[in-house]
Amino acid sequence: MVRARLRHDMVPAGAGDCRGFTLLELLAVLVVIGLLAVVAPPYVQGALARIDAEQATDAVAAALAEARGLALGRNRVVRVTIDAGSGGIDVESGRWHKLADSVTLSLSPPPSAGRWVIVFHPDGGSSGGRVLVSARGRTWALVVDPLTGRVRRVHAG
Repeated sequence: MVRARLRHDMVPAGAGDCRGFTLLELLAVLVVIGLLAVVAPPYVQGALARIDAEQATDAVAAALAEARGLALGRNRVVRVTIDAGSGGIDVESGRWHKLADSVTLSLSPPPSAGRWVIVFHPDGGSSGGRVLVSARGRTWALVVDPLTGRVRRVHAG
């Protein structure tokens, strides 16, 4: 029987230095992952709250800007109806755009019948007002200028 002998110069460089991870190193990684799992959720929830509030504010602002553009472009009065109770908004289409359940709308001046109408005129003016959009503790205000009909977004808290 012939046995081949492994000569030292035939071993690839570094082959004798190969090692795995020690149990201590693996435990250290698990501890770091555990700490991140405990610390990260509040930051994620805060980011989600900000995103919900900003998306809802953008949706309401887009509907108001659309109404202003329609009034100017079609040379006629356009009404935007906002229902604070259901969190819905409609630009004279009869199709309500429902905002997320975590979003609440407040109107200033407050409506007398639960729904509030902002009127945009063909000359660019509007009935004006202020819409507060809140989600998970974040609030944005949309201010509709009565002279120009322009919508301005303001951080309200």
